[in-house]
Parts: sequence; structure tokens; C-alpha cells
Amino acid sequence: MSSQRVRYIKNFYPIDSYDYDITNKKVDVVANNHHLFSGATVYLTSDRDYTNYRGVANVTSSNTFSVSCYLDQNTLTHFCVDGYLETQTGDKGAHSLPRAVGVDTIVQCYTTGVNGATLRVDVSLDESHWIYANTLTLNANSTGYITLPKGWAYMRPNVVSIGANTNLTVMTGDW
Repeated sequence: MSSQRVRYIKNFYPIDSYDYDITNKKVDVVANNHHLFSGATVYLTSDRDYTNYRGVANVTSSNTFSVSCYLDQNTLTHFCVDGYLETQTGDKGAHSLPRAVGVDTIVQCYTTGVNGATLRVDVSLDESHWIYANTLTLNANSTGYITLPKGWAYMRPNVVSIGANTNLTVMTGDW
């Protein structure tokens, strides 16, 4: 599967304020209770649907982090992470699955950081009536996958647990 056919589940969070440090080539971001950890990959955006820059977070407090970057003077409104961070447990909304491919769907996950995570996946045909499909438990800095039987229209990730200073990334084939 080519990289253009992989879809990452992304989460966007508001930026309260930011300051470009042109001398040190970085942007300092204030985002209250961001739950990031140093080394986590973040995307800085001027719009929730458009990514301006991808970089690595250097966390300075529970409300601030910086990212080394060369940015034009854009208006930053959000930062984004692939997947989920600590405290983000529970149902995460429906995501459509590839249709009419005649094969099982693969959901691949990986963790970065110092702890592991557990993901439960439910499936549905109508986004209203959900059925348990599978559970995946990962240790720190590990990867794994589950398969979903062909024919399902939607999947819903449910983060059962995620450790502190951990990022759980979830991806599927593009649809």
C-alpha cells in the first residue's frame, strides 16, 4: 500500500497564543493542558484542515511547548497530533472504512513515548448501532495491527487506556 493510501486519525487542539523566535528559529506555543511530551511529533496549522509545518515538540510546561521551524508569518490556530495522547480515553467518533474492496480492513497502531496503550475497535453499518470487533494492546514504542472483516462501513476507535507521556497513533487504508 503506498503512503498516499494510508489515513491517519488526527486530533486538532486550539493554540491559545504563540510567538516566533526568529533568532533561534522556533515557535513558542501556549496551549492550555496540551498533554504533549518532549519528542512528540506535532503539526502546526493555520486551519484545522491544512497542515503548515510538522516538527518535534519540546515541552516546557503543561501549557507551553516549542517547535524548531522555519515558518512564514502565518496565523497559527491549532496544533495536531496523529492519534491520541494521555487522558484521551473513550469513544473517538466514527471513521468511514474502504468500501467494496472485498478484503479485510487492517487497522495498524503504534505507540511512541514511555508507556503503552490499549485500543478497542467497534464497527457499524450505520454509525448508530456499534458492535465490538477487536482489541489491541501495545507496550511502549511498539506496533501492532488488528483486522476488521470486510463489509463494514464504519469503525470507531475506543482508547481503553493510554499511559502518561505516550502517543497512540492509529491508521487504516485510505477511503
